[in-house]
Amino acid sequence: MERDKMPGFSSSTSWDPNSLLEADFILPEQVEGGSVAERTGEFGLLWAVFTDGIQSYCREILRGSTTSLTYREVERWIFRPNSDAITSFSSLCELFGIDARRMRRALIRFREHPSEGILNLLSVNAA
Repeated sequence: MERDKMPGFSSSTSWDPNSLLEADFILPEQVEGGSVAERTGEFGLLWAVFTDGIQSYCREILRGSTTSLTYREVERWIFRPNSDAITSFSSLCELFGIDARRMRRALIRFREHPSEGILNLLSVNAA
């Protein structure tokens, strides 16, 4: 299914990856003062890279496409240990104030126990 045709997905919606984390892992300061997704320039571009990667990972799991090239590439990006590249998962987590290890654990839990409920989280606008 294409993204626009999947329930809960819309090309005009944003998604907050913090929604995968348990509430006690997110500090109020991380979501107050405007949406990360509303920022512009390089910061906004890096946020788009980050959220697209996580959305792709979750979408491929829900489709049962864990052998697809897309899944393999994004899984390698998420679970690559401590790359110094500015667009690495670890670097982006640090930039956005997200604990990379906890996010990875949340994504592993999702992979082990996928839930259609994630479609609702994926379609929610970033806080």
